[in-house]
Amino acid sequence: MEMGAGIKGLRRAAVNDYVAWFEGVCEPVNPGGTAPLGAIVKDEEGTVLLAEGRVVGKGEGMLNNVAEYAAIIRFFEYTSPNAFDP
Repeated sequence: MEMGAGIKGLRRAAVNDYVAWFEGVCEPVNPGGTAPLGAIVKDEEGTVLLAEGRVVGKGEGMLNNVAEYAAIIRFFEYTSPNAFDP
């Protein structure tokens, strides 16, 4: 049995299917610039469920990776709202 087939079947049984795009950058310099994120989530029918863009932070400590991770976390927050409750 192909490993991916079993995982894919399990995932589809447990959650809805989404199509998601997310991006993070750090400009005009990386590190240390302004780090915005973008996240789009659609359902199986193509309906936009989430379209968000915002600035994660500016200056010291900001990297493109910080913005990328923040975008992925935003996806998980949207699709699994109870997963981040204390």
